[in-house]
Amino acid sequence: MRDVLIGAFEFDVSQVYFSDDHEIHRQWVALTDTTNTYEGIQGYIRASIIVLGPNDEQKMHPLVEEDEEETNLLQVLVPPEIEQVPKLLVISLYQCRNLPAMDMGILGSQCDPFVWAQFAGIKVKSKRRKGCDPDMLNEISIPVMEPIMASAIKLCIFDWNAATRNDRIATLTFNYNKIKRMGGLGPKWVPMYGAPIGRQKGVAAKMNRGVIEGTCYRGDMLLKMEIRDEKEPKKGLVNIGLLLESQMPKETSYIIRFDLYEGTEIVSFKMFGEMHVEIHIGGNTARSSRVPVKDGRCEWYETIVSSGPGGAQTDNKEFGPLYLQKDLNQVPDLFIFLCNQKRRVSFLRIPFKEIV
Repeated sequence: MRDVLIGAFEFDVSQVYFSDDHEIHRQWVALTDTTNTYEGIQGYIRASIIVLGPNDEQKMHPLVEEDEEETNLLQVLVPPEIEQVPKLLVISLYQCRNLPAMDMGILGSQCDPFVWAQFAGIKVKSKRRKGCDPDMLNEISIPVMEPIMASAIKLCIFDWNAATRNDRIATLTFNYNKIKRMGGLGPKWVPMYGAPIGRQKGVAAKMNRGVIEGTCYRGDMLLKMEIRDEKEPKKGLVNIGLLLESQMPKETSYIIRFDLYEGTEIVSFKMFGEMHVEIHIGGNTARSSRVPVKDGRCEWYETIVSSGPGGAQTDNKEFGPLYLQKDLNQVPDLFIFLCNQKRRVSFLRIPFKEIV
């Protein structure tokens, strides 16, 4: 069976030789079909090419190269027959709410959030704010040249620390092509998730980076994204104002009824006492009564209900009403935690739209 040519890119030997250090190093190139059977880019490949003459020495590079996220995917070599179109990715950051208090000090709990926006190897940092419910009010611009091989837009939310490494609060990932097809995104609230507060290493680091599913809610961000036509796109950061009331995502109230019956195959933690169940939806929480573990079973047979107007908590068994977004896709997931008196033992995460 004969090999099939997927795509190719042609280099001029003299072009490579007269480049810095007589090489093209770790460069992304766009592959096209040289038979003209298929139009457009057929794929991308990253390559290094070296052309040496008499008495030339090859440059030695470190074995550990830059992180893949730092690679500028806007500087892809594209054949002249492929027309490139300049665009500008604009990310508007309006507000954050319910951010975890990452710093514990003599002045109490606090958070100093800022955002790194990343796309195609370009990074732009927002201004640092203070508090767990801050107004971010920054507009980030990232230049784009289409067609582009990158697709993942990342917003990395950090808590600033003066003396130690900044703590990652959460990571949001969006698809550039999907946003373009939709004609933009938002303004909308986007829930954030990660590891339990205070955890930053190992599996927790993967949760905070959005690599694996988070086990805790870590706040919401109100944002908007759009892709504009721009003749000379440039990266940048400018201040913006708050949204008008008419532009804000609509909210409504929800009444949640939660019937709790019993648990089985529960490991007994005698030193930590009885077990209870906690419910978390965004910044709203409620809990059951504590019951003992008998032969691996717990029996509650009670109702945890989000009650009517006022919604004052009654003996830790009622909460609400819950004022959340009308668009169910903007509402944080529901978390159910099984807890002893010392810590959370296990959890269940359910998308809110699956229970409404």
